[in-house]
Order: sequence, then C-alpha cells, then structure tokens
Amino acid sequence: MIMSWGGILFDLLIIPALIWKPTRNIAFVISVAFHLMNSITFQIGTFPYMMIGACTLFYPAQKLRKLFKLNIRYDSSLPTLSAHKSKLITVSFVVFFTFQIILPLRHYIIPGNVFWTEEGHKLSWRMMLRSKRGSAVFNIIKPNGQKLVHNAKKDMTYKQYHIMCTHPDMIWQYCQFLKKNTVMVFKYM
Repeated sequence: MIMSWGGILFDLLIIPALIWKPTRNIAFVISVAFHLMNSITFQIGTFPYMMIGACTLFYPAQKLRKLFKLNIRYDSSLPTLSAHKSKLITVSFVVFFTFQIILPLRHYIIPGNVFWTEEGHKLSWRMMLRSKRGSAVFNIIKPNGQKLVHNAKKDMTYKQYHIMCTHPDMIWQYCQFLKKNTVMVFKYM
C-alpha cells in the first residue's frame, strides 16, 4: 500500500515541485531515485531513463549550459519562411502528432483481446498493465506419422525462450522456422 500511494503522490506532486524553483532540486533528486527504483524493480526498459532526462527540461537552458560547461553561441533571429514552406511544416506537424495519438489507441480497432494477441500492445500507452508467463511444447509429426517433441530451448537463450512463450507472433515465427528447417531439426532430435 505504501508503494501504491507513494507512486500516486509522486505522480501528482512531482510536476508542480519541478516547476516551482525552490523545490526543483529536491524534486529532481526524488525523481531520479524514483525512476531508478522503477528501473531496477520492474525492468521496464528505457522509460525511466527517458523520464530522468526529461526532468532536465524544467531547468533554464543557461543553467544546464553552465553545468555541462557548454559554450554555445546561437543566433536568436529566425529565418523567414515562405507561406508554402510554413504550411508544409504545419501540415507535417499535424500529421506527426495525429499519428502519435492514433497509434497507441489502435488496439481498440484490432479484433481480439490485446492481452492474448499482443496486437496493438507495442508503442501504446499500456505499460505494466499485465505480466505474462508461459511455456511452449512443439510437436513435430514426421511424414511417416511419428510424433516428436521438439525442445525449443536448444535453439534459444533462456531469455529468448521465455519471451517467445508469451508472444503469439513469436511462437508463430518459431513454428515457421521449424517448418522450414524440419530436416535440420530431425538430425539432432
């Protein structure tokens, strides 16, 4: 319960704390600790590190340049664009951001349960909603009708096997591999 409520409070309070200058540094330290703990505990890939990097956006650019000893001189004048280029840039941004909103919601229009099919799960806003475990047994039937049980662990690392067992598309791909390489599979069975 402490972790659940702590996570909720963190999510509600961290942005105001990062925006307000007197609490920004302590909020940054708390944010780094929170995201590193999530990375270690849940092993959710690059997300925690991206969030740590995003926290630096709350600091003024001059402070970051001074901290990292960057001597960047830039011209603050903006080039003027023609009306055609301006419209092209606007349309490009609208298409890009529309895609960024629609892509994560595509699982609502794909038939089937996303928890089973995995279709529409990747690149969506569905982080840490479920956990999966599985095992797979592959039965190969020889042309003479003899049934052989194939051990997929011989072809993959431990991690590859366990990931494959929870992703139907990977199971299908492995079956296609077995179908294509049946002669080779029979040699070491």
